[in-house]
Amino acid sequence: MSWPLRKILNSQSLIDSIGGWSAVSKGCVFSIQIMYHLLMGPCDKVSWRRIIFHNKASPKSLFVSWLAVLGRLPTLDRLLKWKIVDSNVCPLCSCMPESTQHLFFECSYSAAIWSSVLACLQFHRPVSQLDNEVVLMTRAAKRTGDRFKLLLMFFAECLYGIWLQRNAKVYTHSCRSPLDLLRDIKYRVACRATDQQRNLLLM
Repeated sequence: MSWPLRKILNSQSLIDSIGGWSAVSKGCVFSIQIMYHLLMGPCDKVSWRRIIFHNKASPKSLFVSWLAVLGRLPTLDRLLKWKIVDSNVCPLCSCMPESTQHLFFECSYSAAIWSSVLACLQFHRPVSQLDNEVVLMTRAAKRTGDRFKLLLMFFAECLYGIWLQRNAKVYTHSCRSPLDLLRDIKYRVACRATDQQRNLLLM
């Protein structure tokens, strides 16, 4: 018996275990959403979900942001635990051990970029570490103004840009200045922003 046929036959027992076809249908139409919820069971919604789902930043930057907030990026502190690398010194500032918390935004390199973004959008506050920034971004995601929408986009694009720069430094030993990287981040945000939001970037 072929592999696909075995899977199809086994799926009937799975459907029966969650209540049959009527339990996974809306009217007479199968619902993958209902099936997923029945298989997974009840799950708590994470408080920071709006940072990802209400954000117009590029999909790549949202994926990296999601990994960063979960603490799942392969930073040097994690690689050292797995005995993949010998040193965990941050490649961007060469001062402290690299971790997600350090890389975003305790590192002087990334802090300079995020500080410039906050100043550009006229948010007058100091740069904080990632956990605190996530709390602030979660609050910002509930707001409707263009400045807050831009802030969310910048947050994701900064995490992505800093991660790319960190990888470039580790693997090719090349390092752009924070100002140069900031220009690139602004360009990526401007490409995805509305005309009205772009006008805020020019002010």
